[in-house]
Amino acid sequence: MAAHWETAMRRTTPAVRGIVARLYGYDERTDGPSRRDEMPTHRATIIIELGPPLQVDGLERAAGRGCEGGFASGLSEAPVRTEHDG
Repeated sequence: MAAHWETAMRRTTPAVRGIVARLYGYDERTDGPSRRDEMPTHRATIIIELGPPLQVDGLERAAGRGCEGGFASGLSEAPVRTEHDG
């Protein structure tokens, strides 16, 4: 299966630097479905989706399994599985 992964990072503006350390962006494309376990972290994460929604283990929306538009995750002690259709 072919896959494409591109990332970008930048520092935040001084107005939010005490709250938000960095901004990361990524673009992921695959020829088919993809599934992975996201490891626990000591940071909060906010995902803003601009493409097809991720499916996140344990998180369901009224319209289906996807997290359309994005989601936030807090600190965790166990991995969380994420999936997308490609």
